[in-house]
Amino acid sequence: MAKLNVFGEFKATGFDLPAGQSQGWVATGWSRGMGVSVFAWPVGVPGTWFRSLEVRNLSLEPNGNFTFEVHNNGTTQFAHYGIFVVWTDVIT
Repeated sequence: MAKLNVFGEFKATGFDLPAGQSQGWVATGWSRGMGVSVFAWPVGVPGTWFRSLEVRNLSLEPNGNFTFEVHNNGTTQFAHYGIFVVWTDVIT
C-alpha cells in the first residue's frame, strides 16, 4: 500500500455573504501533482446550515495559485464563514 500525505490549513475568514450571492477568492500553496479540496462553513451557526455554503469554480493556476468562489445557497446572510483547504499527494 502506498503512503498518502494529507495536509490541511485554515486559509481565511469571509465576511458578509448575502443569500444568493458569491464571493471570489485567490489562494496560494498548490503545486503541480497535488490534489486540492476547498471547504467553507458558517462560523457560529449551529445545526445543518453548513449545507448552505458551496465552493464553486475551483481553478488551479500554473503559478501555484488557485481561485474559487464561495456561494450562499441559503436564505440568510452569513456574517462570517471559514475556508479550509486540504492538499494530498497524487494517488498512483
